Amino acid sequence: MLKRSFLALILVLFAGCTYTNAGIFYSIEKEVFIPNASDSLKNNITITGLAHLGNTTYVSAYSLFKKSDTDSDWSKLVPSEWGSNFNRVLSLSGDAFRLYAVVSNSDATQTKLMNFNGTTWAQSTGSLTGKAVTVTPIYNNTGGVDGMYLSVHKSDNTYVIHDIDTTTGNINAAISLGSEATTLPVQAAAFGGGFYFLTFGDGRLFRGSTINNLTKLNYSFGADLGAVSTLNTFPVSSAVFVTMANGRVAWSTDNGSTWTQSSPYTKPTNDSPLRLGLIFKLHGVTVAGSLAQGRQGGGLIEIVSDGGTGAKIQALSSSTTDTANYNSTELSNSTVTSFLIQGTKTYVGTMGKGLFRQDSDKKWTWE
Repeated sequence: MLKRSFLALILVLFAGCTYTNAGIFYSIEKEVFIPNASDSLKNNITITGLAHLGNTTYVSAYSLFKKSDTDSDWSKLVPSEWGSNFNRVLSLSGDAFRLYAVVSNSDATQTKLMNFNGTTWAQSTGSLTGKAVTVTPIYNNTGGVDGMYLSVHKSDNTYVIHDIDTTTGNINAAISLGSEATTLPVQAAAFGGGFYFLTFGDGRLFRGSTINNLTKLNYSFGADLGAVSTLNTFPVSSAVFVTMANGRVAWSTDNGSTWTQSSPYTKPTNDSPLRLGLIFKLHGVTVAGSLAQGRQGGGLIEIVSDGGTGAKIQALSSSTTDTANYNSTELSNSTVTSFLIQGTKTYVGTMGKGLFRQDSDKKWTWE
């Protein structure tokens, strides 16, 4: 029998000109079962991570799949270096030099961090006080990776955060969060203006001038936070951006000391409120994935300039997508978990509805 395991949405930002996610879907509200690993990339599976290394795209959906730039279909991988019984992928991320995968046995009682340099897999070494759960990249304002965080689940149901040596792939000592403890893994991380920023699933935002010494930031808008980014092509230049559980975005131009909120977004249907999670770029417009707390997902929406000095949220427009095609797909009412932009292709992973691809014609298809 499968044991219960906490799963939380880990948010992703960007890597160079190839934008990627950090990957796994963890439920903030309740425990969920880890489903059986699939032998094929089906349309009803949950995508827990996307990454690209060399000429190959990798997808984690509890199983690991790959497709080279010249392949027509996906193939399943179970690398022998992972060891006997380690056949599940809980989290997948990467930079230009390595993939990082948190892998587990079938009932998730054992986990470990593996890294892949394009040729061989190796276990990342380091002293851990619990089970590795998620790996989250730290992206800077030009899209480059400035480090990786590993969330480790302890037996007392709290988490310890480690940074990863991206030169060797190994795990450094646990980082300091001041007097704060966390009961959720890292959600997103970014670097800009000389500071590291990190969010957790409970909405707390941390800042530090070094990668391993962070303190909690206070903010007045009273909403849980999701993604954080410093990408300098966002609608407000030289700003730290965060997504909010109330369906807004907020930004700071003084490294998190003061914040401005967008106007509220009115969802086109009367289903459930938006909880914004992922942020990425699509055809020149910032796009946010929504985590709707209700029976239906929120698909994708846009973050654009409000015509002045700020930003606003709106439904997808013809600048980013073929709207008739998008509205006819399951993506339009999916909960988005991950994304990858590789060349002219954009991949978007979902919870329980598989993987979608958009090509230069702006149409979406199931992979």
